[in-house]
Amino acid sequence: MTVEMTPDVNIAPTFDVKADKPKSLEKRVQVNKMTVSLSLTLVMIFTVYWREIKEFVKTFDPFLGSRLVFYEGAGGQKWTVPHSTYTYSFKASFENFKSNEWAVNFMKRYWLISIPLAYFYYYGIHRLQDFMKNREPMKLTKTLVAWNIFLGLFSIVGFVRTFEEWFYVIRNDGIYGTICTTFNPEGPTLFWSIMFAISKIFELGDTVFLVLRKKPVIFLHYFHHMLVMVIVFSSIAEMSAPSQIFMLMNYVAHSIMYPYYAIMAAGIRVPRPIAKCITTVQITQMFLGVYVTSFVVYKRDFQGIYCQQTRFSTLLAYGTYVAFGYLFVKFFIKAYSKKPAKKEA
Repeated sequence: MTVEMTPDVNIAPTFDVKADKPKSLEKRVQVNKMTVSLSLTLVMIFTVYWREIKEFVKTFDPFLGSRLVFYEGAGGQKWTVPHSTYTYSFKASFENFKSNEWAVNFMKRYWLISIPLAYFYYYGIHRLQDFMKNREPMKLTKTLVAWNIFLGLFSIVGFVRTFEEWFYVIRNDGIYGTICTTFNPEGPTLFWSIMFAISKIFELGDTVFLVLRKKPVIFLHYFHHMLVMVIVFSSIAEMSAPSQIFMLMNYVAHSIMYPYYAIMAAGIRVPRPIAKCITTVQITQMFLGVYVTSFVVYKRDFQGIYCQQTRFSTLLAYGTYVAFGYLFVKFFIKAYSKKPAKKEA
């Protein structure tokens, strides 16, 4: 607001419209209008062309005609690609699908659902932030502690069950075997792979807790959740061999991260170096992902050796790990490398 004074004229306030309406607000209004318009357009398209879209999803080959894992023969036990022959000494009853053929075909047919899910997650989070703007933050202490303990325990059990087969393969077949040969589709790893993909939907709840508690949600957070969900669904759909390593690395990181979050949510102080170590583990995961993907490209495209990962999945994985590696390193430098400001006397 500005005040202008002129001779023989009463002092009266005049309003600077541009000053009173920040550019950030104007941009936000424009973004909201665009988001609503896009959402309505998508809803209309899905409503009118639902049958055509459903048929398209069933027949669409997202992996560009590359060699896929699929069940061969009615009631048979044959798979069309090389895979681990490891047999678990113990297999829980819940680790058996009624039909492994159904499980594989379900993931292959419906993995594309992860894309609209990612969009509605992004849209929903921003709408929830608007809803909470003029409201008091929720505490949700007990709920948040329970949530993080659940995801932490899930990650620990998932790691233990998948590590067994991975260790057998790397001990007997080396690096090539564990990166280029997929897991045994008849073993528990199939169950924990699909549960791993489904868990990425549940992990979207992390952001909901942040928003309800009115905590900042950085770009890295929601970008990570969106992209990881899509890449995990697509990788499990084709049963790509490197997905077992990616899954194992993620299980390890989350086995540490979620218990840490549970402790923090309970109000227990954790030394700052612990948070630094967790971010370091996440960065290491990204660099290992780049190495594994580069190994696949070298073996498959330069040496002509078979490797169970399609080019579609390779490009998606490589782009994801490079982007996340950059963003996590940037976050690490910003969060931990700056020296605390000196207090004035």
